[in-house]
Amino acid sequence: MGSNNIRMPPQIRTLTLHGGENKEETLYRLEKETLSPQDVSSVSTLSGHVNSVKRQEANIYNVKQGGHKKRVLLIDSLFYSLLANAGWTLRFNLGPSLHAYPVRIFCNHPRDKIEKFNRDHYHEYFLENQTGSKVDRHDVYAEVNILMAGSFNYYFTIDDSENNACGSGYFLVDPTISVGDINDDEEIQLDCIQCQTVLTKCLGPFEEWENRLRVSKESGYNLIHFTPIQELGESNSAYSLRDQRHLSPVYSPGSRKYTYDDVEGLVKKMAREWKVLSLTDIVLNHSATDSPWLQEHPECAYNLTNSPHLKPAYMMDRTFANFSNERIEQCLREIVLPALKLQEFYLLDIPDILKKFKYGIEENRYITSSKPQLQIIQDPEYRRNQCQIDLDTALRLFNTDRPGVMNRQQRIDTCCDDLKKKLIELNNHKLDEINDHINTAISNFIANVRYRFLADDGPKLGTVTVKEPLMHNYFAQPADFIGKLDYEESCMYGEKACYIMACNGWVMGDDPLRNFAEPVFDFLLDLALYYH
Repeated sequence: MGSNNIRMPPQIRTLTLHGGENKEETLYRLEKETLSPQDVSSVSTLSGHVNSVKRQEANIYNVKQGGHKKRVLLIDSLFYSLLANAGWTLRFNLGPSLHAYPVRIFCNHPRDKIEKFNRDHYHEYFLENQTGSKVDRHDVYAEVNILMAGSFNYYFTIDDSENNACGSGYFLVDPTISVGDINDDEEIQLDCIQCQTVLTKCLGPFEEWENRLRVSKESGYNLIHFTPIQELGESNSAYSLRDQRHLSPVYSPGSRKYTYDDVEGLVKKMAREWKVLSLTDIVLNHSATDSPWLQEHPECAYNLTNSPHLKPAYMMDRTFANFSNERIEQCLREIVLPALKLQEFYLLDIPDILKKFKYGIEENRYITSSKPQLQIIQDPEYRRNQCQIDLDTALRLFNTDRPGVMNRQQRIDTCCDDLKKKLIELNNHKLDEINDHINTAISNFIANVRYRFLADDGPKLGTVTVKEPLMHNYFAQPADFIGKLDYEESCMYGEKACYIMACNGWVMGDDPLRNFAEPVFDFLLDLALYYH
């Protein structure tokens, strides 16, 4: 296992499951004991406290109860590490508080080497003991024979059911890795991996790779991580691929054209003769903006057809792309962005709505359903001045009796006036939101320009050029879509919209697992995306 653990017979790892004395308390906490021949005090924290004690076994996990039954089970954060292909056994023991319950244990680790692993398929592992007694449950256990590497889940029930999990967790099985030739192979454990990442695009022609990689081998590394070796796009970013199917042609500057077969030969030699392993990234979801595949399958990107909520962000992006002036911030605030009229994508056309409202009163429109309050309904296609309200809700809330009016027409006019005030209030609230986005976008634009062209810790690009504009585009589109802003806006609608695609990137300080292009986020509108 690791450098701090000792492999000891009989190669058994034990998980002890505990229930709570209070039957209503079923929130599980994890307490891990890492057992070694040395006494070591607190070493790390998982979902509880972690301590080391002197014992002749490697690891014991205790799962304790406490809390409320409907709370999230903290045991889900449990992990347990074992070696694969070494005949190890994972043993589940019952703690004292579970002895009185009909505990059943289920795990998705395959029962034999023939069975294919299926994460959703669980086997029951039955409790047994050394004596075979069905009365004494103090030493019962269930065992899982470890047959393959990977991450495996388990859960247990205490009501004799199969699906009413009372506790759950997972354990990790480390792979056994071998290097060298068939007659002199060497086993490398995961804790002994010494990995170096190389930027493949900086290795030069393929015939020079071996000598340059030898430096890593002679420096003591036994694993080399290659960034993607496929053809890169126009940005030359190491993870922006133009063609995922072929080795980059930059590695074949001469007459000979190298292929994946040549790379395979080199990494096999490294493993056989150098005893150095290799790995690389499979990047299937990062495509360069100039990838021909995207033009054949635009539906694979976030485009303006499948994601119409990105149209305002696209117009913001094109506005900045067409802008260049020394007095950047003042011009943006006073001239450029006001002319964009970005708010029209989000605001109500008050005269048009009042016209429909008045007609609904005059025809005595029947109200089928309504909502508690009036809200702006975003146009799903994000067209200008096409946001709406729920007319039935407006009629229920504002088509009411008006004491003191002289005639029906005066009552209708009074209802329309009150609705108009509400519509102005809704528009003003939405306008405040849009102005916040505009201010954020301007700040991010200025910060980007300052960093790229002026800051001491930036690249100081110097002159603004077509290749290095003030701001890189957040959207990619065909060359014939680029023109005056009015023409570019016209491309947002109809069949052409699917070829306008949002670029991938990162939001600094945000959760990397969140999808930045979803409608609930405005990172593209705010120019908050970072990419290279």
